[in-house]
Amino acid sequence: MSSKIPQKWSEETDFISIGSGIGGLSGAVVAEAWGLRAIVLEKAPTVGGVTAYSGGQLWAPANHHQRELGVEDSLDEALRYVLATGAGYNDEKMARNYLVHARLVVKWFEENANIGLAVIKDFPDYYYPNADGSRSDGRYLESAPFDGASLGEWQSRTHLSPQMTSGLTMSEAVEHGGNMAFASWDKTLFDERVKNDQRTYGPGLGANFVKAALDRHITIYTSTPAQELIADGGRVVGVRATKDGSDYYIKANKGVLIAAGAYDWNESAHSAFTMVPNVKAAGPHEVTGDALKLAGRLGGRITQVPQSLNAGFHIEGEEYNEKPLWRLGAGIIGVPHAIAVNRAGKRFAEESFYRSVGFALKKIDGATMQHENYPYWGIQDSQARQRYYFGPYAPGEEIPDAVVIKADSIRELARKAGIDPDGLEAEITRFNAFVANDNDEDFHRGERPWSAKSFGDITIEGNSNLGSIEKAPFYAIRMEPLNIGLSNVGLAADAHNRVLTWDDEPIEGLYVAGNSMAMVEFGAGYTSGQANTRGMLGGYLAARHAAGDPSGARFEDAVGDEANAPAVAQAGSVSASDDSIHLPLILPSHIR
Repeated sequence: MSSKIPQKWSEETDFISIGSGIGGLSGAVVAEAWGLRAIVLEKAPTVGGVTAYSGGQLWAPANHHQRELGVEDSLDEALRYVLATGAGYNDEKMARNYLVHARLVVKWFEENANIGLAVIKDFPDYYYPNADGSRSDGRYLESAPFDGASLGEWQSRTHLSPQMTSGLTMSEAVEHGGNMAFASWDKTLFDERVKNDQRTYGPGLGANFVKAALDRHITIYTSTPAQELIADGGRVVGVRATKDGSDYYIKANKGVLIAAGAYDWNESAHSAFTMVPNVKAAGPHEVTGDALKLAGRLGGRITQVPQSLNAGFHIEGEEYNEKPLWRLGAGIIGVPHAIAVNRAGKRFAEESFYRSVGFALKKIDGATMQHENYPYWGIQDSQARQRYYFGPYAPGEEIPDAVVIKADSIRELARKAGIDPDGLEAEITRFNAFVANDNDEDFHRGERPWSAKSFGDITIEGNSNLGSIEKAPFYAIRMEPLNIGLSNVGLAADAHNRVLTWDDEPIEGLYVAGNSMAMVEFGAGYTSGQANTRGMLGGYLAARHAAGDPSGARFEDAVGDEANAPAVAQAGSVSASDDSIHLPLILPSHIR
């Protein structure tokens, strides 16, 4: 049940964004641009949301920056890619809605919110070249280094990230050997940017949208969690929040946007939805499933798609914002001279591609009724330790015994870790033979161009993700399933980002964006940057609809006129109840 309408509102506005990540801030910025007054409510004391913890990428096929670089692409090909990688779980109508708007929304924010973006050069889709419609270059965008000082008093109130190294851009990292090849990076440039608070990756992207909101003088309340939605006759008309320890009622004349993230730090939600034991979280600890709670009380429907997990580890005593810090472990198992194994000592996935690992963790052996690949460990030898970071530990830096298991032989390492010694010895012997032939026959590690540049080392000869495990000492660390924003379950929504009920009817005045919304566009698939983009896009579509001027862009028009597609979205206003403008159902003839 929602709260009763208060006798007196504490404040009145037109549009409320719950959450200060890219979704909530985008909604507020667009609402102001369309003549509405907007307020942002943030549960945490700092702003930026999960966006600031991310890699800071956007994924917008056939964007104008691609055209400027002469990189060929089309929405037809992008749709084929999304459908090919969704394992049949896509909502095709919503996939089309994403694709037709993503590049238009990117351009709108560049032109109207002073957010400068550029192509991440030579960076391929996850499933390139194997998936139909995949591209080797041009679909990913990132922001230029952002000057933290330009935020003024908000500089210290905007998220940095314990996960993403802010300094070089992704393009610069790829140019210098890849994400993990720190030894080849321009350290002078890196140190200078860190010293001067020049933010890149997620912290840079998040700060850009904070600045866009500040430039429009949008009110942002921090440490102000939304507690309940207030409805009148089936329409959401406001929010009850907690501000300065007391109830604070804000009236929203046009709409409320929920962009509060997923349920990263909600153990009961992971037990119910994720179906993997002991899932940990790497994002802001305020992300606890508020979207499901708020909308659920009004009959908001949830929906589910298969979703992968990440690899993570915790160093005892290490905290961030007074919570245990769980670090991303994909780099530990994806670099050369490293593997991941289960309790039997067997490899079970392509370690350099976190989605392969994440889905394999969900496998249950029907004979034993145990998770076959959990628990699991990351294994490295001294060659990896000399070349690559291990969490906070620099190459060659001694790792404390309390953090890792060390041994001078593989057998001793297995015994200490609780891994089957015979299994681990046999598996490493088999793996080293693959390395010698530069060919992982079991999982094809290193054959994926995206993995080479993300978790490999392209400065070495041969396979960028392969290296023998043979030089003592050897290291093992227990890995846990890790969530960072992308969850199995989210709210169902229509093409205007209105929250739907279990009867598939929109809840008037209530919108959703980003990780609070089920990722039905991509089904079981994912490619970096899609989460940030759908947050930005969702905020944009929600705010325009709330202002009575929903976008008129149509997929078939854009496909028919790729070069002039931006003009399509500037077509005249349409009825706020007209969903059909977003949802062409007929595939182009060459896709059928």
